Amino acid sequence: MDQSRLARVLAGELETTVLTPEEELVWVERFVAKMAEEGPEEHAFFAERRRRGKGVGLDASGMIVHANATPEV
Repeated sequence: MDQSRLARVLAGELETTVLTPEEELVWVERFVAKMAEEGPEEHAFFAERRRRGKGVGLDASGMIVHANATPEV
């Protein structure tokens, strides 16, 4: 398994078509994990929603969870 090729595909420098089937399985796992990470834009987006008292997510039953802040008027 070529770790440098996997890293280049994850960085968007190469297409996934260059991967072997085994490498593609590892790439998918790493890609899904990377996409699950929050970035600075998401942190800022949800911080602003909390500040304004807006919904910030869903609970286990799919209902909107609101921040415990006083909504901005």
